[in-house]
Amino acid sequence: MALEASPFASAVIDMIGPKGVALLVLGGLVAAVILLLPGWWPLWRARRAGLPNPWVFALVTWGFTTASLQVAMVLVVVPLSVFQVFFAPQLEEYGVLSPHLSPYLTYVTEYWWGAFPLLQVFATVWAARALARPWSSINRAMSGGRDSTVIDAELPER
Repeated sequence: MALEASPFASAVIDMIGPKGVALLVLGGLVAAVILLLPGWWPLWRARRAGLPNPWVFALVTWGFTTASLQVAMVLVVVPLSVFQVFFAPQLEEYGVLSPHLSPYLTYVTEYWWGAFPLLQVFATVWAARALARPWSSINRAMSGGRDSTVIDAELPER
């Protein structure tokens, strides 16, 4: 018995063709690699460099990268949006602000997410490099001053 595609899959293949389906699958794979880069890049770097606790290093780097990018986006997009909505129309009406600036503000505030994957790649590589140097001392501090390769689940006795 041969494998049969679902009617939906057959309709998609008929509509966009096999090359279109291959491009969709390739685009999905590239998007998955880029979106998961903050997880697998630090893990690969930590294992290659022989850092202690590579999984913890990957999680810390992933959290740092995600949080710093979100804070940066909020610090850029929110003030620009507020300026565009509340101040730009009045300043344009008074002739203080050039009307040619408005399309650029609109572009930045509506399409900022297009730069996010590229920024995520750069931030991940930078964070993995920056945290790799002091990671041994960070790991030692997390493990209670002991040189350990795995953080103990037990709390130190007092």
